[in-house]
Amino acid sequence: MGAVHHANYLTWFEIGRMQFGGSLDLKYAAIEKGQIVSPVINVRVSYIKPIQYSEKVYMETWLKAYNGLRILCGYTFRNEWGET
Repeated sequence: MGAVHHANYLTWFEIGRMQFGGSLDLKYAAIEKGQIVSPVINVRVSYIKPIQYSEKVYMETWLKAYNGLRILCGYTFRNEWGET
């Protein structure tokens, strides 16, 4: 089909989550060393448009919500033309 397999998005979400935390100086290794765990407990994905193998893709990760215990991240993928 020429499209990226849907399971790859989960890997990308994890990369985005780790880089987002790093940008806030929250290094994952340091967090774990402090015996704080941050497991993913839920994933909800809407596949709007497939990413084709030949496309350059940019992912944006942001904090959608934080209640003092749980973090909810949001992700958007855009191609080189800015389309989601």
